[in-house]
Amino acid sequence: MKEYIIWFKSGNSISGIVDEDVADKLMQDFIEADSGRDLKGYLDEDGTTIIDLSQIEAISINNCDENNNIGFSKS
Repeated sequence: MKEYIIWFKSGNSISGIVDEDVADKLMQDFIEADSGRDLKGYLDEDGTTIIDLSQIEAISINNCDENNNIGFSKS
């Protein structure tokens, strides 16, 4: 599973968790997208997301972190 964040030209962003093959497809579609309107659907843990690839500013895809407490300490 991979965590993703997509930032749009509007300043908004979306995030979720997808299978590795969906993450690869998202990156490949983004790389191959032309400047015109290009709608694609992707299945993540919450359902299907339809994205206009021409409105994407940046994408981050990372391995899921097994440790939910990372970055936090008990005081």
